[in-house]
Amino acid sequence: MEAIGSAARKLHPRPFGGLAMPDGNEGPTIAARLAAGEFVSDAELESCLPAWVQELSTVHWTPVKVATRAAAFLAGGLGERARLLDVGSGAGKFCVVAAAATGARCIGVDVNARLVEVARQLAAKLDVRSAKFRHSPMERIRWRPFNGIYFYNPFAEQFIDDGLRERGVE
Repeated sequence: MEAIGSAARKLHPRPFGGLAMPDGNEGPTIAARLAAGEFVSDAELESCLPAWVQELSTVHWTPVKVATRAAAFLAGGLGERARLLDVGSGAGKFCVVAAAATGARCIGVDVNARLVEVARQLAAKLDVRSAKFRHSPMERIRWRPFNGIYFYNPFAEQFIDDGLRERGVE
């Protein structure tokens, strides 16, 4: 198994795809800080993700600062009444940040089942219950119930799969 950080760090007991999530108590703290409008760095949030996802993050997923601002704009001050859709949600970074920062319900949709599982694990680790993830092509999603729709590099699936294969991750 591959772990993030020091060898002394505990691993999450539920592996996915042969890799495990790091286990620690930073999750609720990160979510609470986002909810309070405090700064959370990309490195800090991404430390909750498997190493192979961290390697892809700067290219494929939204920076925390951008996610926070976009979520505030899309939620439009509706708080818990806002429903946001993230098309091509990948590892779940936007939805988790958006839900924690605004209180909105955020649904992430991705065709990569492995990334959907990573996103679900991230939301659980950070205890962000209003971020949900579905394994589905975007064509099967009903778009009308959402106040805001977010796209950030949603069609890079082939690059992610190629990059994982190059690293020996199947």
